[in-house]
Amino acid sequence: MRLGVVCGDGLPVSGLLTSLRYALDLGVRSGVVEFPVITDLGYSWRFDKGFAPDGRGEPYPDWMTPACMELPGDPGAWGRDLLAVRDRVAALDELDAGERATLREEIDRLAAPYEEHFRVMLADVDVVIAMNMTLTDAVPVTLALLRVLDEMFADGHRRGRVVWWDHDLLENYARTADGKRVYPVFPNELTPLPRANGYTYWATLTPAQVTEAAGYPTDAVPMLLPPMVPLSVPDGDLDAHQREFLAQHGVEEDQPVLVVPKRVVPEKGVALTLRLHAATTAEARRRGEPVPVLVVFGSLAEEREHARDMLDLADSLGLGGTVVWADGVPLSSYRDEQGLHLDEIDLLHIARNRSGAVVYTPNVPGVEAASMPPAFAAVAELPCAVSPFKIFASVYPGYSAVMVGPSAGELERAAGELLDMMAAVRKADPVVRRKLANNRDISLRTFGEVHWRAFWQELAEVFR
Repeated sequence: MRLGVVCGDGLPVSGLLTSLRYALDLGVRSGVVEFPVITDLGYSWRFDKGFAPDGRGEPYPDWMTPACMELPGDPGAWGRDLLAVRDRVAALDELDAGERATLREEIDRLAAPYEEHFRVMLADVDVVIAMNMTLTDAVPVTLALLRVLDEMFADGHRRGRVVWWDHDLLENYARTADGKRVYPVFPNELTPLPRANGYTYWATLTPAQVTEAAGYPTDAVPMLLPPMVPLSVPDGDLDAHQREFLAQHGVEEDQPVLVVPKRVVPEKGVALTLRLHAATTAEARRRGEPVPVLVVFGSLAEEREHARDMLDLADSLGLGGTVVWADGVPLSSYRDEQGLHLDEIDLLHIARNRSGAVVYTPNVPGVEAASMPPAFAAVAELPCAVSPFKIFASVYPGYSAVMVGPSAGELERAAGELLDMMAAVRKADPVVRRKLANNRDISLRTFGEVHWRAFWQELAEVFR
């Protein structure tokens, strides 16, 4: 089965894509999925991300073939036009009938080159996975993809399928820019949505998202398809490239490694993580223990101004030498002229070997979907420090974590609890081991392989 992926994230690295990697690996092991996968990561329409619009030069893994659209004209003008459409669709209620008609014409103009692009890109594809494409970041692109998929599969001469896999939906993705919501609260007449037909699946991550999507103005029926975590993380000695990575960043042999699987954007709460780390390093020094090192996953180029603020905050907290800015964790580890760049599995292996932990502290309500980092901690049998974000209790009922609050007292308490739990893991304390085993069971019930294994088998029947 040949796959094509169209992803609305516009990122060279993404938790969304990492979860897809684990699902694709399962599909390959099951004899269903063929590599490589032709992929458009959305560089040509997510100009708000600040990456090069053609995506060339980014670290694509060997199982992915990039399909980058040639922009028709000046990239700056194209980007401004796409972002203007996004903002006007979000503010549709403020437009009169004439302005709406003009907006429709603009959407059609911008959609036309994407129709040509997708016809070529998907010409030999059996299954298309469209990720986060029903958000209104690029209405013309989603409209173009819907039109091309209809040409390809609607008349039945090709046995194709499309999976619209939404990690974020409109109501509960409350991002703002300049004080205004980036997305409308509910789909409007200019929001393209999947439709019920013989070739379309529409999937979301959580039961709450299925409920929200079921109320959208479409006859498509949403289904539950959670993201996957790796079923296990290696234990035992580090490999040579992992030791080299630690040496590259000056990490000493006895220092615990804390990993932070999050992007460096305001909603993800890196500032709270840094303040927790300051409290943790202070407590470790007070106890006479090795100072932990924090590895932050996110790209510093996604929101450059915020990234500069975080670098300045780390300096002001005296964290020099105790924070590694991975600057974008790749889908697969690789080496370039800057050195080694390790993927999530490698970094979790390092944290496990170094008796570390996972830290995840989102601090803005309404922007989290499934929130995978606690599950990553669970499969690696690591402690997890987490802020009490909105959906934590519903996604992880009964999960044992160090809870992090913003006040100085809460941070000091959390730092002490985290160090205690890490020490208990080193000593193989039976109580803590039972808690971590329970965390693993909770996480694999939701994010294990059962949903994707059944889904790959269903798709395999189509092409049998």
